Amino acid sequence: MASYTTRSNENNPPALKAVKNYVPPCRRKKSAQPASTFSENTQTPFKNLSASLDESDGDLKAELKPFELGGCADPRVVKGSIMDDIFIPRKASRLDSKFRTTPYSNLNKVSGTKQWDIGAVSECGVREANEDSYLIVGNLLEAFKDCDGSILNRYTEQHPPGLFCIFDGHLGDQAARYAAEYLTKFIEDELRSDQPQKNESTREGKDIAEDIVHQALTKLDKTFCQLCVDERDQWESGATALVAVLVDNHLIVGNLGDARAIASRSAGKESDVEDLVKQGWQRLPEGGSGNRICLYKEMSDSHHPSREDERTRIEEAGGWITYESDILKRGFSDNTDKAAAPNLVEVSRVCGELAVSRSLGDKDYKADFHPPSDIGRDQWDSPVYLSFPKHHVRRFQGDLISSKPEFQTLRMSESNFYEEFFLLACDGLWDVLDADDVVRLTRHLLFDQGWPASEAARRLAELAVHLGSSDNVTVIVVAMGQRK
Repeated sequence: MASYTTRSNENNPPALKAVKNYVPPCRRKKSAQPASTFSENTQTPFKNLSASLDESDGDLKAELKPFELGGCADPRVVKGSIMDDIFIPRKASRLDSKFRTTPYSNLNKVSGTKQWDIGAVSECGVREANEDSYLIVGNLLEAFKDCDGSILNRYTEQHPPGLFCIFDGHLGDQAARYAAEYLTKFIEDELRSDQPQKNESTREGKDIAEDIVHQALTKLDKTFCQLCVDERDQWESGATALVAVLVDNHLIVGNLGDARAIASRSAGKESDVEDLVKQGWQRLPEGGSGNRICLYKEMSDSHHPSREDERTRIEEAGGWITYESDILKRGFSDNTDKAAAPNLVEVSRVCGELAVSRSLGDKDYKADFHPPSDIGRDQWDSPVYLSFPKHHVRRFQGDLISSKPEFQTLRMSESNFYEEFFLLACDGLWDVLDADDVVRLTRHLLFDQGWPASEAARRLAELAVHLGSSDNVTVIVVAMGQRK
């Protein structure tokens, strides 16, 4: 337990109080056993899903609808919630590579002939444990139907609002599990508090959705970090976050870290393509199906410490950036420049430790969760384990790791274009595949081969592992419209 007073807990109750009345999706099966009981066969809080789901697992899947949690937060593999006492020890929540989860698949009819085909997979890869999680809510109206008068009810003409998230954990899976289990709690809080004090009738749905996700992520981060100070002092973990909301014919993507999102659409006329290129879309050289032209757009910017604005912020806070090299094999493109031998890539790290500059958790790098320095309240003393540069004063001012998400918004269903799919994936995929390769392969699997989104996601993850990805690989594919 923390024996000091941080800036954060001076005026806030312990983090457990903020979530104690919320029942996370993983607990919503009425007949679920307490998480503190072990499986009779494994003597651990995990069970293997390498075989087909048994009858009870099928019941659980039905009970969890409309929430789908996967990876290290999959309730069919991990018993109970990360908030259970059994998971207080740092290594208690470790999901070893021998525990396999099944790809998620859901064909969701939207309206008329329109439909979503949602697929997701989380693979451990070569790592000893899977620290990735994902959260999918295919219909936010159904998930939050108890929020009477919710602003979501305004946006049902084209499709129900949907939520798609990937959390890539590091230094343990606690932050990734917590985010998958509790993000919906903070979104629900925002939905309930969003009215009637604000005059939302004059605002667009995309702007409201961005505000809700921003506030939810900010509060989730603060609560998790305070939890690590107050109740879970063995936890040191953090997680990147990639959150996509489809609402009011807009795709809103919020990002913390280095997971990435892309959208794919096709156009029929060169004049339409020219307009899209000006908006940041890129064209696939070989074109699209039939006479249509395929384009894709990256919907997130990675937060690496070497990014100029991130480096400036870190250095102004008293931090520093270190650099190292790694060898990665990249892709299978027909472009000879990219299909060459494995290439050397530069990896930058905050204070020689973290390879991302924004994340959830990582309390050791955030000012609010340290006691003020004797020098002044605007400064804080650093963790002792850092390898400081010579002459460093061993104090910081401000956050080394930021919890502020960045957003991009895309208007969907424009009349001149055919929306094909959007895809979310952690860095385990992007480390070995470029965006154009991912789009090219996904289009081939979905539209040429007619594969469901779940199989396309699974194939992408398998390919990343085969190409030498050294990380967990989690992929979500949301295909739009009819296919063969």
